[in-house]
Amino acid sequence: MKDSKDISSYMDLLGSEAKSASAPKYSMPRMVGVFGGTFDPVHFGHTKTISELSSLISFKKVIVIPSAKPPHKQKVTASFEQRVTMTRLAFKNQKGVFIDGREALRPGPSYAIDTVKDLLTKEKRSKIVLIMGSDAFAKIDTWHRWEDLLTLVDFIVIKRPNPTNLWKRRSFRLIKRENDLEDFIHSKSIGRVFEVKLKPIRISSSKVRKDLALGKNVERLVGSKVKEYVLFHKLYGSKDFTK
Repeated sequence: MKDSKDISSYMDLLGSEAKSASAPKYSMPRMVGVFGGTFDPVHFGHTKTISELSSLISFKKVIVIPSAKPPHKQKVTASFEQRVTMTRLAFKNQKGVFIDGREALRPGPSYAIDTVKDLLTKEKRSKIVLIMGSDAFAKIDTWHRWEDLLTLVDFIVIKRPNPTNLWKRRSFRLIKRENDLEDFIHSKSIGRVFEVKLKPIRISSSKVRKDLALGKNVERLVGSKVKEYVLFHKLYGSKDFTK
């Protein structure tokens, strides 16, 4: 059983507020972005996605939620506490980003529907928007109570490179895609989906794990702080000769 001090530390606001060179193009007073994932480990693909998206949309805040017990992952290498710590280090200098460890407080699989309902009780006047890649959204029809989820939140789907067969899936056919970002942001309706194309970042957690096991330098993929943490704790079969 985790003590309350450990759990509360997951909720801390991270880092100093970096100055933005320019204001986001579109804004809405209380739009809360929610970015979930296994983060095993977190990498620049995650942090740069949120940084770039935040330059386009003025979120009230972005809540990054490491999954405690991912329903669709058979194996997670690092512990929940380690993944939370790495995520905290990775997002430390991003303004308005919170790392949230609420999924450790619930038993059983970490279903998105349960996390969303919990968030809605605390963000009653906010528009909750789930942020995910098109590859993840393509499988949303396999999620626990996914149709109920569509009645509670909106989605921003990040286009992945070469998603040639994703749009054939039932989840995409059932949902009308939005093309007007400003209309999407200011709409009062729920369950809308907006696709956004960002600069492709070809990094995956599996590549990071593989490179670490081979003793390769992963700083270009995860940053110095996450790399140092991984090596110190000898995660992912990292080699002592990694520099």
